[in-house]
Order: sequence, then C-alpha cells, then structure tokens
Amino acid sequence: MRSIVQKVKDYYRQLRKLRLIDARKLDEFWGQRHLSRLLKHYRVDCVFDVGANCGQYAEMLRRKARFEGLVISFEPIPEAAAILREKAKGQSNWIIEEMALARTDGQCSFNIMKSPLFSSLSEPRHDEVDIFRERNRVEQAVSVRTENLATAYSRLKWAHRFQRPFLKLDTQGFDVEIVSSAKNVLREFIGLQSELAVKKLYANSVDFRTAITVYEECGFLLSAFLAEQCRPLSAVDRDRLHHGARRLDLRSGLRLDPARLLNVISRKSATARFDQGAPCQSLRPLQAMPPPPTPPKKLAPNRPRLP
Repeated sequence: MRSIVQKVKDYYRQLRKLRLIDARKLDEFWGQRHLSRLLKHYRVDCVFDVGANCGQYAEMLRRKARFEGLVISFEPIPEAAAILREKAKGQSNWIIEEMALARTDGQCSFNIMKSPLFSSLSEPRHDEVDIFRERNRVEQAVSVRTENLATAYSRLKWAHRFQRPFLKLDTQGFDVEIVSSAKNVLREFIGLQSELAVKKLYANSVDFRTAITVYEECGFLLSAFLAEQCRPLSAVDRDRLHHGARRLDLRSGLRLDPARLLNVISRKSATARFDQGAPCQSLRPLQAMPPPPTPPKKLAPNRPRLP
C-alpha cells in the first residue's frame, strides 16, 4: 500500500513540473531558452540592443531570458526612442541611445517605412520579394545621429565598465555593414545575434551565406538558427517566393521557411555546443549535416520449414 501511495506522490510531483506551452510559440520558447543559457554560460554582463524599436527585445531579455545585466538600446526613430525612455524610467541597468550605428560618425538620413518595423538606413527593394511592398516603402526620411560600432563601444565601455558584452543586431538589412566597418572591435564581444536574409528586402542586404562568412571572419561560430517572429504567410504569398530557398534544407539538414528571415546566434568558442539540454561538446561544422542513418532492415522471423 505504501509503495502505491509513494508512486502517486512521485507522479504528482512530476505533473507539477510540467509546463503548458502554446504550440504556436514553440520556436519562440526554444529561442528564448537557448539565449538564456548562452548568456548565462558565457557570463555576459551587457547586451547591445541595436535596432531596439520599442523595447521588445530588452523586455524579452528581462522576462523570458532572465538577464539582469546592463542593456544598452540603440534606436534612431525619435518616437520609438521616447517610448524606450519611458519604459526605462527607474531602471539604472537600461540605457537608451537615440542614434543609429553605421559606417561613420555624424549624421545620416534614416528611412521610416509605412510599417515602422521595416525602417532602415538602407533603401527598400522588391525585386526578390514583393509581398512586403506596401509595408516596406518609405513614408518619411529623417536626419539621425550615427556612430561607428567601434566609437560607441569605446565610449560606452569607458562609461559603464562592462567586461563581457553581447551584440544583438536587428537593423533591417544593415547588420553586415555595421560589422564590416568595425571588425577589430567585434572580437571584444562574447557573442552576436544577427538577422539573416533568405530573400533580400533592402539595397544593402546580403545573402545569408555571405553574412555567416563575414561573422566567421570575425571569430564567431554558428550556435543556432532561430525563426524570425513574423506573421504567417498565406499559400499565395509562398507561391510568389523563389523555390530555390527550399533546396537549402536538402543541403544543410535544416528546415528553413524560405519566406522568413532568420536569426543566427554566434559565438567565439569552438568548445561548446548548446543543444536542448545537451552538455558542452564540439561544435558541428557549418557545412552540410550528414543525412540521418538508414534504419536497419527488419528481418523476417525464422519459420520452420515444411517437410
């Protein structure tokens, strides 16, 4: 009788540990969990939130990734920067920089699109994908302050004395431009999260293969692909996209939605691989992953021969 009671108690304890997750948010949940473990593992004490918009990423860091270090949000749109300052009131570990990171220090024209999430220093293009034509068009151009990443890093490190910063880039087609103009200082960052384009939406966009190559040249290695959180696309929208992107999953072993942008989290260390609950082990190469092993053929059971 006691053994039955003990089994019931153990079963109840296991049930209490279970978490209910909306199936539509599984990708988002895995990405947040991965990021949380990465920041903790590498003891990151500061995150550069470049392209902060209204603070969605910074709030995710606090609420989902459980990051308690310094967050420095860069946002050039005045209205969005004002919202950020309001949200950051009373939080000494959240700094707002109303500026854009670019190739040079000074002033630059910034394109505010009809949908603010598409706003960029770069000009929009629609030759590869036209389903965002209405939302990704320039409504207004404003002059904004710009700094090179190296300048911003030196200034902010002197002011805040952080030691192990992490760089998140979401600049709508301008990520590689920012990195390429400050490759030396990139080696000061513990990790990098960047938006990759399967289909180019901006004049300055580069192919995701080129972007990964640039990041590798800066000393980073691939840690994870995360699906961008955007609206689901209809079947009609998908049919408009070039089918070539779908061939990627055959070469790399990755299931990628050709209609979406992807995020890549990179890091320097080649000695740790973050998997779902997996211990640290050597990182797999970026090249094509080996196909799954062929299951062994089932042998028919031995039957006695009839005389």
